[in-house]
Amino acid sequence: LNETVLHHTTNQGVSTCDEPVDAPPGGLSISVSRQYQTLAVKADGTLHGWGYGGYGVIGDGTTDDRNTPTQTGVETDWSSVDSGALHSAAIKTDGTLWAWGTGNLGQLGDGQMLTSYVPVQAGAATNWTTVSAGYSHNAALRADGTLWAWGSNGFGEVGDGTTTNRSAPTQIGSDTDWVFIATEDHNTLAIKSNGTLWGWGWNLFGQVGDGTTTSRSVPTQIGSSTDWATVEGGAYHAHGTHNDGSLWGWGSGSSGQIGNGSTSSISAPAQVGIGSSWASVSAGGTHTAAIRDDGTLWAWGTSNFGALGNGTTFGSDVSLPIQIGSGSDWVFVDAGFTRSLAVKADGSLWAWGRNDYGQLGDGDFGFGAEKLVPTQVW
Repeated sequence: LNETVLHHTTNQGVSTCDEPVDAPPGGLSISVSRQYQTLAVKADGTLHGWGYGGYGVIGDGTTDDRNTPTQTGVETDWSSVDSGALHSAAIKTDGTLWAWGTGNLGQLGDGQMLTSYVPVQAGAATNWTTVSAGYSHNAALRADGTLWAWGSNGFGEVGDGTTTNRSAPTQIGSDTDWVFIATEDHNTLAIKSNGTLWGWGWNLFGQVGDGTTTSRSVPTQIGSSTDWATVEGGAYHAHGTHNDGSLWGWGSGSSGQIGNGSTSSISAPAQVGIGSSWASVSAGGTHTAAIRDDGTLWAWGTSNFGALGNGTTFGSDVSLPIQIGSGSDWVFVDAGFTRSLAVKADGSLWAWGRNDYGQLGDGDFGFGAEKLVPTQVW
């Protein structure tokens, strides 16, 4: 479940955010959804989708499933994309925000609660910089450092202090120092420019990370650390990295997805492994994938449908990071629902895991079409 990731550089402990990073080379923006579809923006600004097409979630005007990347529309000004469960959201180069798919809970942000098979604009603002799509809610940042959210809010995941669904972007508080956002299924996580980490929403498994299992309807600080660099939300677990490259996880550990050697849930960040060599991490449904700074690929959690990419399937879950293959040229990975996609330094796209709707994009589909090891898509 990838959220748009922003690049953080540090200056005397202050984290700033300036451009997409942990992104594939060549200007690609790839998002593996929380369900069965994948979206990508190519370097030429075209938008592509594949996998499950129900509710118009691919955005090509149909509800057809696609087992190979299919261009959505003819526009060449898409900048980034992120996909939730049955909706997707994207930003154009002019700073406008768009969404498509199911909108029954207001997740399209266009002021209505209707489904759209093609992108519709969310509001009139032209200064959006990043958007993160949760299961049925969204969070986004504007260039002025303000934080906005909309969609389902039954667990307080919008963060406005209520549990009322919102059909248009709603500003969360008045702070202007937000630099990084990520959404879980019914939660939101964010980092401020001072390196502090915040969370809110559903908290049954401790996925907010504040040391409790109490749901929060407003941003709540997670611990006291001021050196958070990135954060990633999965289904009911999350991971983040510190500026020193150390990796931390919290929330549900039912399949070993936290990576700390346990299958128990924890309600506050715990370090995964030792050392400080983690370059990026992506939290999926019940598995996690990450890349070390030497370009090696690692995964842990559920092995169902080949989600780990190590050649195993059902019954082979792991609770500690294991290396996937022997390659050292991986630059990007995005973990979704029992599948992952990753990019190598040469720009080639690889996928593995569940493929019943063609969500890997390799031209195959159906139960039994899963790939147990990374398979090249393009």
